[in-house]
Amino acid sequence: MAFDLSDEEKLALAELLTRTIVHDRYPLSPRVRTLKDILAKLDAKPSVQPYPAAKVYAPPGAKPASVPRRE
Repeated sequence: MAFDLSDEEKLALAELLTRTIVHDRYPLSPRVRTLKDILAKLDAKPSVQPYPAAKVYAPPGAKPASVPRRE
């Protein structure tokens, strides 16, 4: 099924898809990947990265262990 969309309609659809992708709670879900694929087919430049970079987590207040001095 092919859609005959004007440039204005493609832009509106691309903006809607981009907003949906950016605000989705699960950025690596199959749903979001499908939306990104649709956005790519519109020949629109997405304002989001294809897939977000992995986050590095550390426990709160984590500090390197210090060795007490002996006198």
